[in-house]
Amino acid sequence: MKVFRDILDFALQNFLPSVGFYASFRFFGARFAVAFAIVIAATQVVYLKAKKMILPPIFIIATLFIVGFGAVSLLTENPLFYRYEGPAECYMLGLVFLVSLATQKPILNWIIDALPERARPNLTHVSRAYFQKWTAIWGIQFLVKGTIYLILADRVDLGSLALWKGLIGWTLGISLVVTELRQRRRLPKHA
Repeated sequence: MKVFRDILDFALQNFLPSVGFYASFRFFGARFAVAFAIVIAATQVVYLKAKKMILPPIFIIATLFIVGFGAVSLLTENPLFYRYEGPAECYMLGLVFLVSLATQKPILNWIIDALPERARPNLTHVSRAYFQKWTAIWGIQFLVKGTIYLILADRVDLGSLALWKGLIGWTLGISLVVTELRQRRRLPKHA
């Protein structure tokens, strides 16, 4: 039960504006959901700063996407924004992952280090090359997914686009996670 609580705390600490957006979008529509996510994000930032806590890096990235793209959507009536937000987001994430390969710590290390300790896998025996490889795979996956979304953006209606994005995103994400877990099991367990 403690692991579940840690994972829930991690999700709420890092993705609360995103959760608020998606939950309210289903009932109240896009404009309300964007405004609600902005209010949640601002409240969370004020709370963390008042407690003299550091803003989690994952929270910053996730919130920038929701608030950034959301603010643009509040200012525009053009449905093109909704069509091209997915590809833009995927291309940006892909580039962040790939650019992080040039740093001392690929973004995959950074994400794993941000997990709650009880939910964090023990990867001390894993080489930097392994993290670089999987960071590159995830980066390429985001670029491919962005390209698929871009192709679909002009070929289907907005409702179908949302459905396809969800299906493609979850399928690729789950496939990569399962593949990485299988490969990790085959790694030697020594330090």
